[in-house]
Amino acid sequence: MLDARKKITVSISAIALALSTLATTSPAQAVPEVGGMTGQNTADTATDSMGGWSNTTANVDGRPYITEFTVDGNPMLTATPSGPRDPQWLSGLRVVVSATNSCRIGQAPAPGQCYANPNRIGITMGYGNQDSVSTNFAHSSASTYGITEDSEIDMTIYLNTLAGNLGWTWLNGLPSYWKVDPVAKTVRIKFKPRYMPSSRDIDNFCSTIPVSTCPTDTATSEMLQATMVISVDNTAPLFEGALFASSGAIIGSLEVPNSFSTTDVTRNSLTYGIAAPHNFAADFTPTGASSAGGVRKGSFYGFLPNTLLSSGFGLTDPTQASSLMSIARTSSTIATGTDAVTWANWDEVTNGTAGQFVSITDITFSAPKFKMSRKVTVIAKGNARIKVAKGKARTKSAILKDVGIKLAKGQKADIKIARSSKNVCSVSGSKVKAKKSGKCSYTVTVKNKKGKKVFTKSGYFTVTK
Repeated sequence: MLDARKKITVSISAIALALSTLATTSPAQAVPEVGGMTGQNTADTATDSMGGWSNTTANVDGRPYITEFTVDGNPMLTATPSGPRDPQWLSGLRVVVSATNSCRIGQAPAPGQCYANPNRIGITMGYGNQDSVSTNFAHSSASTYGITEDSEIDMTIYLNTLAGNLGWTWLNGLPSYWKVDPVAKTVRIKFKPRYMPSSRDIDNFCSTIPVSTCPTDTATSEMLQATMVISVDNTAPLFEGALFASSGAIIGSLEVPNSFSTTDVTRNSLTYGIAAPHNFAADFTPTGASSAGGVRKGSFYGFLPNTLLSSGFGLTDPTQASSLMSIARTSSTIATGTDAVTWANWDEVTNGTAGQFVSITDITFSAPKFKMSRKVTVIAKGNARIKVAKGKARTKSAILKDVGIKLAKGQKADIKIARSSKNVCSVSGSKVKAKKSGKCSYTVTVKNKKGKKVFTKSGYFTVTK
């Protein structure tokens, strides 16, 4: 059990996983690095020097696999696979499913070393064969596949025996659709790939988790990749189904509290971090630039399901996230970009899941961090000005407005008077009646249609003579 003051760190390291985040840019010329990694056969087979699915509790037959896969609407599978051992690739284009942090043969599972089942699943699109693939779609050898930043990749992943452990997901690119189906044990995602800085010759501090610094000034090269990481360790169940993505970074991290307060939502927060060399590679011309190289600009994307905004941040109307949530850069790195924040509403029909999609663009590096939290309101000051004469009453609807609560469809609110205020006021039907001069303190508990508590908020008013 972690100390309540500590934070759980959710992280993705490009160096450790042979995966990287991306940059929203276009190449000035062919990038020489091909971005090689193991194919599925190699990922399935554990050895005394490398972990693999064959040495996990799930084993190869229990591992996740791709059941649907299209690029710009064109199928990339000849048929739906019957299982992990039944590849149905139409061409050399394929997706490798890796058992990240699994144990080598002869290695005993231990926290922070390796796990009997992987705590992360790597999902990487590449081209090649079952033994090895290349992942840089900007390389001349990938020209046959025609993958660009405008390509829409649509894939469905069957989580198999690890479905019950699903947590957060990180994407290397720009997402437009995300759906978790616990009954079918699948996740479906649509996204467009982006460029990334190569991990070659990058200082080790650039991969420190959580993100702290990145001393490397300029990237060696930039690569176009399509990859994601799925967490399956159950360390932060509140974030089941949450998705975040980034562009322009070599690593990303998510720091969350060990527990979220249900009585004071202003204490709850998320901290996202990304790291990368300060400048683009010298032979790389970013979109909109007139010359190669220059200061790196990237973006961060976060999808928060409405359920998370409601239970974790007390938003009874998640569509108000843009006005009720605060996002602030907290790293010591001086920002020369604008760190522009925008919010967009996602719905189930168009985007797969109802929630709010936040974008932070024009981010400069090397190691920016952003803290997301509920804005501190002036409710307490407003309550201090609210006065109710003795013998009069304040309605429940007025009290909900006093503490900033707007009930969602199906929700109900109960008001309970604090013990210290029992002689000052009392609940009478749908009102709070003022009985004696003093401070009337109360707690409002919001419950969903099933009667389960969603969150609580406290408030008060003054009873006058």
